[in-house]
Amino acid sequence: MRKQVQKDMVVRLHKLQGQLEGIEKMLDSGRSCNDLLTQISASRAALDRLANLMIAEHLENCLGDAEDATCTPNLSRDERIFEVRRTLDRFANN
Repeated sequence: MRKQVQKDMVVRLHKLQGQLEGIEKMLDSGRSCNDLLTQISASRAALDRLANLMIAEHLENCLGDAEDATCTPNLSRDERIFEVRRTLDRFANN
């Protein structure tokens, strides 16, 4: 994973942690379900954006030419494609 992408992901995770802590405080203070669901929706969207960034980075690193593939350099291109498909299937089914 490229260092800049990794840094971006850490920043996104810290923001997400703050959002989740905010939801907990809202819950503790008795905020309305509408307010809570709005913040939960925003947190889910942030998590989806993080996952999309990770998927894009994974595709770039895993499906390059064999000598450039950093995640599974010992696999053939077809095997790397299979691994990416399996990963995406697991992600999509959760």
